[in-house]
Amino acid sequence: AEEGGSGEEVGGHSLLISEVVNARLEGRKLLQYRVSGELRLVSPAARPGTSEFRFRLRNAHRIEQVKVNDKFVKANDGMYTVSLPPTRDPKPLPLMKYVASGRWRPVPVYVDAEAAEAAGGGGGRG
Repeated sequence: AEEGGSGEEVGGHSLLISEVVNARLEGRKLLQYRVSGELRLVSPAARPGTSEFRFRLRNAHRIEQVKVNDKFVKANDGMYTVSLPPTRDPKPLPLMKYVASGRWRPVPVYVDAEAAEAAGGGGGRG
């Protein structure tokens, strides 16, 4: 298993994708391949007000299963809206987990995100 990650910034927050690749080989033959990942929000500091942003996954046809953190994320026709309450604790927040189709190697998952200003929050386009 190999783990990797990449990120994007939106509205002062960073989005981090962390993936785990499990592959089983016999000689040079690939017998089994599976990628699972998690999209996390990392805030650089406490959020005194609420904030909201939206994102969409490009290449979503390469994803077999998606489980969103429905406490903060709402899904609607391929668009995900994240509503964040104020917090004093800037710890990473899991937004979604996914399992990619074994047909795609590597699995290029891209996140397109934009921030929207919410009452009491400061957002911009990211």
